[in-house]
Amino acid sequence: MTQKQDYFMRLLRQVAETIAAATGLSRAGKEDEAQRLIDQEIAGLAGMPVPMLKRLTPASLAAMVPGDRHAMVAELLV
Repeated sequence: MTQKQDYFMRLLRQVAETIAAATGLSRAGKEDEAQRLIDQEIAGLAGMPVPMLKRLTPASLAAMVPGDRHAMVAELLV
């Protein structure tokens, strides 16, 4: 596995773990905590807070978020 593939797999694992944790929190009735967890992950991947991300156009977002993180940030924002 190349270094780039290894990095991408680590990012995917991190996102999957966050989604699993948020799902568990949500099922336990802790929706606000689940949303905070997801927002923290998005901010970490994108390098900026979620409210700022939501105000950007798709083109602006693509220009600002590192290329290897586009799909993950988009998936978490949906």
